[in-house]
Formats: sequence, structure tokens, C-alpha cells
Amino acid sequence: MIKIWGRNTSSNVQKAMWAVGELRLEHTRIDVGGAFGKNKEPAYLAMNPNGLVPTLEEEDGFLLWESNSIVRYLAGKHDKNGVLEPKDAKQRALASQWMDWQLSVVGPAITPAFWGLIRTPAEKRDAAAIKASQDKTAAANALVYMGLTPGTPLRDLVIDTVFLGSCTNGRIEDLRAAAEIIKGRTKAPNTRFLVVPGSARVRLQAEAEGLDKVFLDFGAEWRNAGCSMCLGMNPDQLRPQERSASTSNRNFEGRQGKGGRTHLVSPLVAAATAIRGTLSSLDDLDNAPSALV
Repeated sequence: MIKIWGRNTSSNVQKAMWAVGELRLEHTRIDVGGAFGKNKEPAYLAMNPNGLVPTLEEEDGFLLWESNSIVRYLAGKHDKNGVLEPKDAKQRALASQWMDWQLSVVGPAITPAFWGLIRTPAEKRDAAAIKASQDKTAAANALVYMGLTPGTPLRDLVIDTVFLGSCTNGRIEDLRAAAEIIKGRTKAPNTRFLVVPGSARVRLQAEAEGLDKVFLDFGAEWRNAGCSMCLGMNPDQLRPQERSASTSNRNFEGRQGKGGRTHLVSPLVAAATAIRGTLSSLDDLDNAPSALV
């Protein structure tokens, strides 16, 4: 029978317990660490010289510590259906990547908040440390969701869809400014450009001024007034990991489609981005209208 040494309140022990549970392996768990102590005693240190939990012990005397190593070992030995350990090497590597990311990035970021909120009496909590921990964790998660690393030049980001519209930035003056920028230019070939007036009145005014023709000649899609990609309505959605430059005012996860990555921009940046295909400003354009720069 497999033995898991470690207290049940440890997140690392829970990883090992999850693995044996998913694999339906006969096992027992022995409380060690935290309030139970014993992890610094010679008998335990002989199994795990780090004095940490968990430690896996098998009937033949095989010992293994480090939670990710335990999960990988159990999956590799007992998972015959490729549920926990994919048979494809790339998928297996990606699973390991996220396990190690949790340990190296998320764990250290969130630990002060966890200890401060869960294991510290209210009167002894360090509010500033907890807030810093929460902010660091949120930033780490946001970078991963957006597919960014610190220092990434925004001008290098390829944009799949530009959305010019919404109640916020689909006003007649917004459409006029964008049309002035794109007039006589060509849309980036691999970038979709949706133009959605903020109201029916704005649409009628824009058409009366000929702005619809400017957008259509450029290669944009001229739409009826409505919500459209502002909230990912009907087919106006991003696919997972696609990017948009959007003049709407919300970009929480999934707002414009599950897994979609939304960069909020002004109408001028939206127009410049539609021209170049990467996140751009008027400074990146040749001969940008001087009145708008």
C-alpha cells in the first residue's frame, strides 16, 4: 500500500492525494508537519532530508519527495489511459509546465495572502502585505492569460480583430476620426476590422457623410448599430488566444469570447492598428493626419 506522509491541510500534500484518488490507488496518509510536528525528527528526515511534506513511501521501500515529482511518478506508473499523463510528449510537457509554474510563480505570489488571511488572526494581519500579495498574484495570472511577458513591446503584438464601436467609442466623432486616418490606405491583410456605430442615429449620420464608404473601401465590415464584439455577441467573438484591439470599455477574461485577449484602445489607435496589423499609434504611421497627431 502507498503511504503519503503529510498533513491534509498542505496544498502540496493535497496534490499527491488528488493523484492517488484520481488513479484509484490503495493508500493511507500519515499526519506529519504543521501542528502535528514529526517532520524534523530523525526518522522522517531519513526519508526526506528537507523535512517538508509530502513524502511518498511504497511497500518496497521506495521513497520520493517533492509534490510535482510524486504526481508525475504516480501518473507515469499507474495511468494507463493517458488521463493524468498524456501519451503525447508535447501535451505531457505542457502539463508539467503548468505544474511547475504554480510552484515557481503563483505559489510564492499568493502565499503571503493565504497566510495573512487564513492563518493569521484578524488583529495581527498585515493589510499592506496581503494587498501586495493579491496584486502580484493577479498580475501573474493576467500575464499568462494575455500571453505576455514583462517587457514585451506592445508594437510587436499581432492583432487578429480590430473593433471600432460600443456606446463608449462608437460616436460620430469617433467614426470621423478613424475614417480620416484610414482614408486612401489599405487594411492589414490578416486583420479583421469591425465598425459598429454606437446607435442607429450615429449610423445614419455616418452614412449621410459617406463614412461607411470610406470604411468599406478600406476593407472593414460596416455593421448596424448594436453590441457586437463589445460583449462577444453571436459570431462576433474571438477564438481562444486571439487578440483584439477594441474601443469598448471592458476587457475581463472571456468578455469578447472564451480565451480571447482584449486590448482596450482609442478610436485613433484602433484605426492605426487596422492599417499595420499590430498594436499601433499614429506615431507608427507615415503621413498621419497632422490635426489628429
